[in-house]
Amino acid sequence: VGLILVIFSVYLLLAFSSFFFTGAADQSIIDSGNAQDLISTHNGVKNYAGSRGAQLASYLINDCFGISSFFILVFLAVAGLKLMRVRVVRLWSLLLIWFSVFFGFVFVDQYKDSFLYLGGMHGYNVSNWLVSQVGVPGVWMILLVTAICFLIYLSARTVIWLRNLFSLSFLK
Repeated sequence: VGLILVIFSVYLLLAFSSFFFTGAADQSIIDSGNAQDLISTHNGVKNYAGSRGAQLASYLINDCFGISSFFILVFLAVAGLKLMRVRVVRLWSLLLIWFSVFFGFVFVDQYKDSFLYLGGMHGYNVSNWLVSQVGVPGVWMILLVTAICFLIYLSARTVIWLRNLFSLSFLK
């Protein structure tokens, strides 16, 4: 099972990477919704992972979490390695959600004219909801506070750095 997860994460990496170069050409085929077009051997899909890889990449990147979907690959690979007892690593699924909201918020104006949604629909919808609840400055503060909390969780040096920053010792 662990090996299958690692191999699947490599397959998704190929599909995601190819999506950035071939996604515009493949989008009309994927959006047509015609299963016969996708099953056909001459379907015109340019993604290196084939029509299923193009569908998975489009769904996970555009409809779900945006480019932070790459953290799904990390999660799958690490879970596979853990199952094979190769290496034990912390799983950082919080990064998937945080980067999705961050990119959805920062690049919200780019959604109109692009085939690629950097934050995915998850990031776009969550950031729009947050803006409606706490405003743009509030969303920036939420993103900053959650990033600092995560960095503190990762390393105690973050607290030392913050103390030095807020002591304003450079003004003396």
